[in-house]
Amino acid sequence: MAVAVRLVVIPRSDADLSVDAEACLRDGAISPDRLAECLRAAYPRIAVHDGVEANGARIWYVYREGHWIAE
Repeated sequence: MAVAVRLVVIPRSDADLSVDAEACLRDGAISPDRLAECLRAAYPRIAVHDGVEANGARIWYVYREGHWIAE
């Protein structure tokens, strides 16, 4: 079952990471830790952090390099 969450991939220009993260979410990554596990083989420095948007929606920040980087 997919989790109702919006993913924010950093850097935003990494289309492959975005596709891979969405696939992991569809395949059952039900927590930020599980999403990171799913992605770690392809992105060894990955970090995923949980957050909440102003409207209360869940958001996960997916950092390819483990932290924010400029585009």
